[in-house]
Amino acid sequence: ESRIRGLPAPGYRRAYASPNARRATFEQAWARTWPGVTVTRLEMSDPARIEEEVRMDFGLRIPGYADRVGEDALAFRPLGRARTWVESYAPTSSRPLPLVLDHAFENRFDTTWELPEGFEVERLPEGGEVRSRFGAASLRIEAGEDGAVHATAHVAIEVARVEPGDYPAFRAFLGEVDALFGGRVVVRRTSAEPAPAGL
Repeated sequence: ESRIRGLPAPGYRRAYASPNARRATFEQAWARTWPGVTVTRLEMSDPARIEEEVRMDFGLRIPGYADRVGEDALAFRPLGRARTWVESYAPTSSRPLPLVLDHAFENRFDTTWELPEGFEVERLPEGGEVRSRFGAASLRIEAGEDGAVHATAHVAIEVARVEPGDYPAFRAFLGEVDALFGGRVVVRRTSAEPAPAGL
């Protein structure tokens, strides 16, 4: 499920104004993170109610969710395979002009993975926190007693304009965010059977 409020909300209302095109638009948006994704369910709040947050409840079928590691293990990134933050917001090494973003923003993630039967967690990313004058990011990830993996994360870009002299530091901050979210969850089959091609 997704909840969008504040300055990004009008863009979502415009993008999903047509009921007939919502599923295709939503699938295309997620394809950047999960190539080949199929939307199995999508329920959305009325985009005409501009005083309310945008609410989306959905289901996705994702091929190749995890990568094979050796003969009996699978690995996946907690926040998917989307473009890195550096690629998205600071792809060049320097800028002669200010970088102007649409607005400051904050994204929060709360995710639980229930592992396939016969698998257990072998390794989790360390998690941690990154802070700078441009924003902050955090990741907390742990395996529960039931074997499921739970992660909470957030990213806040607290500026909408970056001057050329500040751009290298801003780019370095985004690199730290990418490093924080770049670790992989590794799960291993506990039986002798080989791991499937992917989750």
